[in-house]
Amino acid sequence: MVSSSAKDEDGRIEETTPIVMGHIVTDKTREQWQIVFFITASIYLCGAIFCWFFVRGTLQPWAKIDQEKLAAKKKELENDKTESAEN
Repeated sequence: MVSSSAKDEDGRIEETTPIVMGHIVTDKTREQWQIVFFITASIYLCGAIFCWFFVRGTLQPWAKIDQEKLAAKKKELENDKTESAEN
């Protein structure tokens, strides 16, 4: 879980996560697992805060639909349907 949100290009985080967790959780007590939980939660929280401030959700130009082209395409399809119905 920790490795899925904090990952670098070489995968070093994925390789070190089990080692770090193995050092934290030695006796499998509730307190040790709470430490793992808080580490994981803090990583996710940092990611959420980063997204809150730096990620934008604006519509990109390549995703906009040209209404004139769409209307022309619909008209062309309607003409094709009427022509095929007449034949």
